[in-house]
Amino acid sequence: VIWWDNSGEFYPGSAYYKRSLDGGATWQDQYVLSSSASGINIKASGNKVIAFWFEELGGGQRAVRYARSTDTGVTWSAAQDLSPGGNMGPLEMAMEGGQAVVVWGEVSGSTVAVKLRRSTDEGATWAAAVNVATFTTNPSEGVYADIAIAGAAIVMGYIETPWAVRTVRSTDGGQT
Repeated sequence: VIWWDNSGEFYPGSAYYKRSLDGGATWQDQYVLSSSASGINIKASGNKVIAFWFEELGGGQRAVRYARSTDTGVTWSAAQDLSPGGNMGPLEMAMEGGQAVVVWGEVSGSTVAVKLRRSTDEGATWAAAVNVATFTTNPSEGVYADIAIAGAAIVMGYIETPWAVRTVRSTDGGQT
């Protein structure tokens, strides 16, 4: 399980991970993934676990970071950046087999660029970010997206203001 705790502050907070080996009857000690996080997400496939979050950089700027475990969460890699700092919107990810994808919105004024990065080796390496969609919105209304993987198909849905639902699809694992 992963959670965010701001301990009475609005931002930033800490991202924690904890695991159970007996269906939740008992829990191992918590592990701090970041002490300056928001927008956390976690996925697992086999013994691989990837946690993503926005690292709060100050001044309204965030970076997409992740940590990876190859032993069901016993140990974790050091946090690594997947994006440069910027004004970012919600973070979503999907994982199936060896494939993982993460999407987020980069906001500049009233323009949102939805970015995607993909991995074909369970998060060990990542392809460069690609721009999946660009649209104009009222930044106060937020950016909402979700993503799913099924074999080589990746489908992402997102909401443009004024609340128009859009979808994009890749049939080649996110290369195009």
